[in-house]
Amino acid sequence: FETDVKPDLYSLGFGEPIPISADHGLNIDILLEAVILALQAHGHYIDYVPEAEEASIRVAIVGKPNAGKSSLFNAIVGSQRSLVTELPGTTRDIVDETLLIDDIPITFVDTAGIRKKSKVSVKNVEYYSVMRAIDAIERSDIIVLVVDATQGISNQDQKIAGLAEKNGKGLITVFNKADLINDKKASSLLKAFELELYFVNYSPVTFTSAITGRGIDELIDKIFLVSEKIDYHIPTGLLNNLIGRFVSSTPPVGTKVKKAKIYYATQINTRPPLIMLNVNDPRLFTHSYLRGLKRAIRENIDPLEGTPIFIKLRRKK
Repeated sequence: FETDVKPDLYSLGFGEPIPISADHGLNIDILLEAVILALQAHGHYIDYVPEAEEASIRVAIVGKPNAGKSSLFNAIVGSQRSLVTELPGTTRDIVDETLLIDDIPITFVDTAGIRKKSKVSVKNVEYYSVMRAIDAIERSDIIVLVVDATQGISNQDQKIAGLAEKNGKGLITVFNKADLINDKKASSLLKAFELELYFVNYSPVTFTSAITGRGIDELIDKIFLVSEKIDYHIPTGLLNNLIGRFVSSTPPVGTKVKKAKIYYATQINTRPPLIMLNVNDPRLFTHSYLRGLKRAIRENIDPLEGTPIFIKLRRKK
C-alpha cells in the first residue's frame, strides 16, 4: 500500500483507509468487519455467521425446469431441520440458505434460483436455467442433479452432468417424482443412466418423491457420503502399488521408438482427488488409457463414490 497515496485518501473524509486486493483476498475480512460495524452503529442488526458458512458443505440442486427442484428442496427443509441463515449472493435475487442437519451445516446454493418461476419466454427457459446452473455449480462442492423420473434423462441433464465433471464437483443423481412411476420404469431409468450419463457413472443414484418424502433421508446420507469422498486422500504407497499392478497387466503402448513409463504417483489435492503421475513423456499417454487407470483406482481403492478423479501428467526431470 503506497504511503504517498494515504494523504489523498484521508482527504476524502471517510476515516482510516483499508488497503485490499480482490485478486489475493488481502484484508477482505477486515473490510467486511468494518462494514458490519458501521451498519450496526447506525442501528442495523447483522446476523452474520461466517463460521457456519466456512465449515458448511455447499450443495447446488440443479436440473431442467419443472424437474421438481423447488419441491425437493422444500421437502429437505421440512424434514425436521432448521434454517440457519439466508445470505444474499453477489448476483441479484440469488440467495444461499444454510440448514443444520445432524448439527452439520449444509449450505444450499441459489435457492432463489430453484424456487423462482421463470419469467423468461419458453424459448429461453433452457438457456436461462443452464446459465444459472453454471453459476451454482461453480460455487458448490456437491451437485444434486434432479431428473424428472416421468420424462427421463434430457440433453440438458447431460450438459449439467458434464459441467459438474469438468468443474471437479461431487455429483449425486436424483430421479424425482418417483411416486409417479412403476418398478419397470425405474429399472429403465437406471439402464438409461448407464448409457446416457456413462461419463459420470461414479455418481450415486437415488429415487425421491418430494410429495411423499420417499428418499429424502437417503439423499441427505449421500450428501454426507460424497462430502467425505471428495476430500479422500489416497495413501501414496497404496496408490503406487495399485498403479504398478495396472501397468503390469495393461502396459501403456507408447510408440515404436519410445516406450511410455510411469515412475511414481502421488495425490496432490482433494475436492476432487487430483493425482500427479511422473512419467517419461506425457504425450505417450492416451485419454483412453488414463480413463482405464481411473477406473482401476475406483475399483481397487475405498470406493470414491460421487467424486471425479483428475490425473495430471508431469515429465520427470
